[in-house]
Amino acid sequence: MQNYHEIKKISRIIDELLTHFLSDDNGRAEIVVEETADAHVVVFTVPSIEIEAEDYVNLVNDVSVARNPELENYYWPLAGESDSESELSLVAMMSDSIDVTYEDNRLELRLTRKKTAK
Repeated sequence: MQNYHEIKKISRIIDELLTHFLSDDNGRAEIVVEETADAHVVVFTVPSIEIEAEDYVNLVNDVSVARNPELENYYWPLAGESDSESELSLVAMMSDSIDVTYEDNRLELRLTRKKTAK
């Protein structure tokens, strides 16, 4: 059986991404969640979005924060409590890696969250 708390954290990550990108009037997002033996992988795609170069750099910087397991239990309950851009940094703190690609107005974020030992 999967760890319920890990699944809730994956759900909150997806919620934060949806809230961030849909609040910018992007009408469509695609989400795929894959489970492997040692990780959950979330592929979040906005198939049609225009991003200025500076905004792309800011996005990459926001999600370039390293995972911090010691802080995630403290800060995670705060997710969704503010309207700031820092929510993406919180998503990054909950992920082991995030790869961002933007090509032909298609944005894709591939997040990997390693499973914790039970």
